[in-house]
Formats: sequence, structure tokens, C-alpha cells
Amino acid sequence: MRAISQGPFSFLTERRPDAARILVEGLFISGRIAGEDPYMRVQHFVTDAFLDDPLGRKCTLLRLSHFSHDLKVAADVRYVPYPPVMLLRNDLDMPARLRIDIHECKECIIFIYFVRRKLAADNLTEYARLHVPEYTKDARKHPDPDPRPRYNESHMFPLYEPLPTKLRTALAAHDDLTAALLARRGITDKDAAARFLSPSYNDHLHDPLTMTDMPKAAQRLAAAIRDREHIAVWSDYDCDGIPGGVLLHDFLKKADADFENYIPHRHLEGYGVNVSGIESLAMRGTKLIVTVDSGITDHEAVARANELGMTVIVTDHHLPGETLPDAFAVVNPNAREWEPYPFKGLCGAGVAWKLVCAALVSERSLRERVPDGWEKWLLDMVGLATIADMVPLTGENRVLATYGLLVLRKSPRLGLQKLLRTMRVEQRTMTEDDVGFMLAPRVNAASRMGDPRDAFRLFTTEDQAEADALTKLLEKHNRERKAHAGAITRAARAKLKEKEVVRDVIVLGDPAWRPALLGLVANGIADEYERPVFLWGREENNTLKGSVRSADVVHALELMQAARSAFVDFGGHAASGGFTIKDDRVFDLERLLNDAFATLPKPGTDDTFVPHADAELTLPEISFALLRKLERLAPFGQENPKPVFFVREARLTSISRFGKGAEHVKAELACEETGLTHEAVAFFAKGRIARAADQVAGGARANILIHLERNAFSRKKPLRLRLLDLKLV
Repeated sequence: MRAISQGPFSFLTERRPDAARILVEGLFISGRIAGEDPYMRVQHFVTDAFLDDPLGRKCTLLRLSHFSHDLKVAADVRYVPYPPVMLLRNDLDMPARLRIDIHECKECIIFIYFVRRKLAADNLTEYARLHVPEYTKDARKHPDPDPRPRYNESHMFPLYEPLPTKLRTALAAHDDLTAALLARRGITDKDAAARFLSPSYNDHLHDPLTMTDMPKAAQRLAAAIRDREHIAVWSDYDCDGIPGGVLLHDFLKKADADFENYIPHRHLEGYGVNVSGIESLAMRGTKLIVTVDSGITDHEAVARANELGMTVIVTDHHLPGETLPDAFAVVNPNAREWEPYPFKGLCGAGVAWKLVCAALVSERSLRERVPDGWEKWLLDMVGLATIADMVPLTGENRVLATYGLLVLRKSPRLGLQKLLRTMRVEQRTMTEDDVGFMLAPRVNAASRMGDPRDAFRLFTTEDQAEADALTKLLEKHNRERKAHAGAITRAARAKLKEKEVVRDVIVLGDPAWRPALLGLVANGIADEYERPVFLWGREENNTLKGSVRSADVVHALELMQAARSAFVDFGGHAASGGFTIKDDRVFDLERLLNDAFATLPKPGTDDTFVPHADAELTLPEISFALLRKLERLAPFGQENPKPVFFVREARLTSISRFGKGAEHVKAELACEETGLTHEAVAFFAKGRIARAADQVAGGARANILIHLERNAFSRKKPLRLRLLDLKLV
């Protein structure tokens, strides 16, 4: 600790005549930052905070302004008896990406207000120490015999606040943990909790005919089936468009329609509906085109279809441009501001399935070919797409994902069964994690490394030999995807090491990089450097395309809009996006994006991006019964994250790396009360976890963040811990 007697910390102005000039001590930091966390900043310290000292006097810390690199601090303090600890106000935690830049061996003092668990030493810098005087309520009668500073070197993670009494009463039917988890998902009353915990196919799905243009789209599709018009299903090439194309294929086949499926080639045709594809469909006698997960911005292609005498029904879920395409029907819950359909979060396959349901209602004669309830079997593809496309798993999507998983576990699709066996995934117990981390990447690998129709054919084939061949092909594509993505990642890191300064927005590219893989690579680099990342490469048709990941630092689409002059085309949302750029603009891209970044608002210093723990657990409390309770909230995903738990001072009996490239980490945690051990695993470990695996010996203690999950690979230990973060004590 250091007394503040000179320099910028000594300016303690006096507002009252009887106030005495005093010296203030705060938090002493010795900054030696590991290479993976070079950028740590703190902003917006206490403003107009009030503090009671142990002797009953009031002391006021008027303002600690932006705690920037010059460390200028101004305070007005009337009385401080001996070094207090003034922690940040409760609503001002410090996410890692907003911490002060503390270089190796630099020292600084931080003022903090009100000691509490929400602020940890590691929120400031990796080797900080918190000074915690042990005040007592009766300090006047029993003064502290040892007024020297004490240090709390226990590294803690922020925990959520307890529920307010009113909210806890509203969720009284549930235990404390379940009630807290529901409340954090915006569920604040008994009826909403019942809908969330018990999603119902019959009660919680909305009428598809209430969606704008759905009635006429359903009638037109039913008429085309009845009159044997040639129908073309145009679907996107990802793990939303392909399942959507599969479910329309199955429906049209069951309804004995004249149809074909068209999936554009990612590298040769690009995203969306294109004119050349439309013209080829016209030559084959197509009368009706139904798009899936695409078409909402493809004005030129839709206009060309109209010229050639074809009818176009657009089903999509993406945001439109300034105007809608001139299609016969545009079925998209996000296409119009005044859309009456009550749920806007459907994926592309979800909208396509709604069209199937509407057609069956609109044309009762179809029920002679399609038995009542048969459409539920299509939910395996809807569930796959809903989970894979990372749409919010709330509202109607929660119903579709829940029933989709039920159907996936029973699905008779030959190719799906063979692919699951190859991946060593048990079909009858598969989870959303199996879909998101195992199945979806292989579907997407088909278009990234080959032909998207390979994945489509795998889900629709009824031939054993073809299913075997396609399963092997998708596995081959997935291995190639990993190898190519790994090579690009290594090349990107090498380019970053060559830079003298890593700017606020990272921009890297190489004509040899395959654009289809750049989103995967950008995501990893954005996580590592905690800043937006733009990566570009060259397509086979010689266009330069790329992907962006925002690292939750800025809105990706708004950033591209602020630098729109750099792009030929772009799109996306808050977290990610894609873009096309001219060859001669590549060299200006980094400058333009960083200039634009400087003009945009950034996330504030609230704790929006701080990983909170939902509850603190001890190792004896971790059980399969607790896991089953948590699984009532599954399937987990966007806007319904897996619960996060904090375990204090767990003893690591061992920690080691595993995997082909030693990229994963496994820790054994000893439960001293029971004598049992828990296995905690971190896949593709980075940061503190990766360093601990290389540096920490068995017997060390650490505070950890974990998920609880089923272990499908061990019957003896069906419960596994997913290691999210680790801080040595």
C-alpha cells in the first residue's frame, strides 16, 4: 500500500471550511500481465458516492473521473480514519475488454467503494491484491487492534444478486435456484414459468396463417401440388437452408408433387437467389419457386423469375433491405414493421415448416396423401436448424427445439443414423450440444469444402450404400475444414505478431484464404484479442469476401454501415456478418474501419459482458439430481444459456492436456468431504485454463466456473463438469 502524498493523487480539494486535508490510501496494483491478457482498462469510477466510516462520520468521494492512462483523480473527502477500501459501485463492474492498460511492472492506485463479492482482484489486473480492512459495527468501543492493511487474495467471480422479495413470491412454486434461473431469462410469473418449463406442441405454437402473406402462399403451393405444376425449392447452403430444403422435399414427396430441390454452390454462385439459377429452372419448366432461408433481398433474381412467367414465394427470416422483392408472397416474420405474427425469432427452416402446416390447413384434400400429424416428423429438421442457426431458444423456438430433439432421437433417416454412429453420438440421448458441436459443423462442412447437396442427399436418401458413402464424404469434408481453418489461424496469428501495434479493429486477409472458413477463424481471434476482427479471402469466382466477428465490443453491422464506402456488399447483425470488397479497397479497409470504430458508441462500463455465476456450489452439492433439475430448462442456447456455477478453492489433484493436438484440458477436482473426484473438461482451452495446464502442479487450489453436463462417454461417471474459467488461489 502507498500513501498518497504527491503527484495527481494529492489534490484533495476542500468544500467545507472545517474539512481537513488528508492523505488517502487505496488499492495497490503491481501490474505484470500475461501475454494473453495485454489490454486491461478501467473506466468510470465512483461519482457522488457516500461512505460511512467505522466511527460514524460521513465521508464523500465526489468524483473519480475516467481512470485513463494519465491516472488523474480528484476527490473531496472530509474524513478518512485510516486506509479504507472503496470498491466500485455495485453497478460498475469491469469487463476484461474495458480494463486499464497496465504494462509490466507499472504500479498504480485504484479507489474503490464498498467491499463486496462482485469485484475481484482479477477484475483489475491478473496479479492485483484487494485491501480489506476488517471494520466492525462497534468500532468506537472495540477499535481494530491492528490497523495495518489486510489483503484478501482470494480471486472471486461475480455472482448475481438474490431475487427481490416480490419476484421470489411470484415464483414461489419453484426452488430458489430454479426461480433465480427463470427470472434471469425474463420469466417473472407463474404462467410464464409453466410455459417455459413445459413447452406444449398443441398449446404454445402460433397459427401460421396469421403471418403476413401466408394464406395466399399456402393456397398457391397447395394448388401447384394439386395441378402437378413443376415446383422448385431454392434453399440456402448452410445448416438452416439445407434442413429447410429437406423438410419441403419430404412434404412434397409425401404429397406426390412434381418438384426438385435447388441449392446454390457456395463458391461458384454465392449466397441467395441468383439470375443464372433462375434461368436454368425456367428452362426445366418450373412454374413455382419456393425459397428457404433466402430471397428477402434478391430483387433482381425475383424480377427475372417474374419475366420468365414463374411465381415466387419467398420464405425467409433475415432482415429485408429498404424494399421487399416483387414476389407473389413474402413470408417472413421480420419483413415488415407491422407484422402481426407474434414471434419474430423463427429460423428459415421454421418458416418453411410453417408454410407446410398452413398448406395442409388450406387444402384439406392434401390430408388424403399426408396423414394427420405426419408433419411432426419434419420437426427433426426444424430442431436441427433452430439450434444450429443460433436463433433465440425462447418462445416458439423453445417448443420447436424441444420437440425437434425428441424427433431427432427417434428419426428413421438412414443417413442421420449412420452419421451419428460415425460421430459416436447416441441417437436416443442426443442433446443440443450434439447438434451444435457435432452435427451442424458436418452439415456446414459440405458447402465449405465441397457441395452442399451432399448433406442434403444424406438426409433424404433411403439407400444404405449411398448413406455410407455420403457419411464418409461429410467426415472427410469436416477433417479438411479443421485442417484448413487451423492453417489460416496460424497464418493470421503470424501476421498479427508482425504488427508493431494491434489496432482497435483487426483486419487481415490473404487471397489464398477460403472465405467460407473465415468466420470460424475470426471468432477465435476475436475471443483471443477481445476486439472486432475482419478477415478476407478470395472466392473461386475471384471476388474478395470475408467475415467479421465483433467480440461484443461493437455492433458488427453498425460498424460496417459506418464504413460502407469500403464494401461492395455487406450484411449481418450485432455479433457477426459478412462482406464483399473490391480489390483496390483492401488496402484501405483497416484504416476505414478503425476510423469508423472511433465514431461509434461502445458498450458502457456496466457488467453486460461480465460472466456472472448463477450460484455458488460446493463439490459435495454437485450431483446427478442437480443436473436433472437444470435439464428442465434445456434445450440451452441463445437467450437461454446454460447455468454457470462458481466453486471456491477447489483442489486440483491433476490438470493436463489431451486431444490429438493437445488443445483440450482436463482437471481432476478432489472433494475432500466425500473422497470422490469430479472431472472438469475445457475443449479448445485458451487463456488462464491453458496456462494452468502447462504451469500448475497437482494439489493447487483454484476458484473455477463450470457448467454441469451429461458425460455420454462414461457410464461410471455420467456427470461431467465443463470448465469455463479458472483462477488460482
